[in-house]
Amino acid sequence: MTTKTEDASQANEPPKHSVILKIILIFTGISIIIGLPSFLMTREFPCNHCSEYPAWWIYVYSMKQVIGLASIFLIWNWRKIGIYGILIFAVINLYTFLIMEENIFQGTIPVIVSIGIILYNVTKQWSNFK
Repeated sequence: MTTKTEDASQANEPPKHSVILKIILIFTGISIIIGLPSFLMTREFPCNHCSEYPAWWIYVYSMKQVIGLASIFLIWNWRKIGIYGILIFAVINLYTFLIMEENIFQGTIPVIVSIGIILYNVTKQWSNFK
C-alpha cells in the first residue's frame, strides 16, 4: 500500500527517456565530441573514404555539428526545439550521404533508420516535451 507522500514524490519525478533514444543520443554525442575537434584541428573530415567535398562544406559541417550537440542537450532537458534540431541535423546528414557519398548503404540507410527510430520514440513521449 502506498502513502500520499510516496504518490506525491512519484508525481514530481521527472519523466525518463526511452532506452533506445538515450543510446542514439549518447552515440551521436560521442561522434560529435570526437569528430568536431578533430576536424577543427586538422581541417580534414573524420573519415578515410570520404569523397571530395566543396569548399563551403567546411562551414556547413561545423554548424551541423554544433546544431547536433545543442539538440542533444535540449532533448535531454525535454525541449521540443531539440527534436526539431536533431531532425535538421539528420536531414543535413541524409543530404550529404545522398549527394556527396558513393556508398548508399554506408550512410544513407543508417540515417533514415535513425530518423525513424527517433520519431518513433519521441512520439510516444511527446507530451513530456515542453
